[in-house]
Amino acid sequence: MRESSTADQRSDSEVVERAIEILDDKGWCQGTQVNRAGQVCVGEALAQASGAHLWNATWGVRLTGAQWRQFCRVRAEVTAIVVTRWNDQPGMTAEYVQERLILTAKRLREEGR
Repeated sequence: MRESSTADQRSDSEVVERAIEILDDKGWCQGTQVNRAGQVCVGEALAQASGAHLWNATWGVRLTGAQWRQFCRVRAEVTAIVVTRWNDQPGMTAEYVQERLILTAKRLREEGR
């Protein structure tokens, strides 16, 4: 298993902005981190934006300590509950996920993070 580089570590707001781009490109899904169509859940989008994939065994990449801390910090900014529960709750929509991420990125940018 290889460790991904921290050389290109982004600010927290940049991670959220990159997650928005990933969701725009790949699409959003529920019930799995990546579905057969290649759509991703918000947790997977945030993990990829932090520099790697969420599930080590699946992708063969692990987050470095700094990337893992950033991933945990950023996902806690998006929702106070477990990100997979938030993503997968009934009635959740791609539009609401995007709106929440946009507001989170804006707030983090305003805070200089």
